[in-house]
Amino acid sequence: MSSEQAEANRLHATMMKNYETDIRLSNDILRSFVDLKAGGPIAYILGCAASEAADAYLGLATVDPAEAKTILQLQSDIARNRDIVRWISKAIVEGKEAWTLKSFAEREDIQSSIIDSIGDDSQ
Repeated sequence: MSSEQAEANRLHATMMKNYETDIRLSNDILRSFVDLKAGGPIAYILGCAASEAADAYLGLATVDPAEAKTILQLQSDIARNRDIVRWISKAIVEGKEAWTLKSFAEREDIQSSIIDSIGDDSQ
């Protein structure tokens, strides 16, 4: 085996090891992002939205009917909660469907950009 071939084999092995690590990390990120039982960003966002909506419902129950501006704001807060839940649900479902339609190369590019952005301290 030539030294060029040995170097190519070594680079290939390193790339495959890095790829496997990237896949594992991206899968871990995805699981932690959408696993509502374990917490994570999605659970936090949904929890905040639900808390604000509950406060808004309570506010609607106690607000003076003559305070139209306050009523509109409270209704807006409730609608925002519904929107957040709808958007996140849609993103999870459509994201999974879109992911399955991506080619191997497209998935690899996306996963690499996720891993790169995690390692980028400037963000």
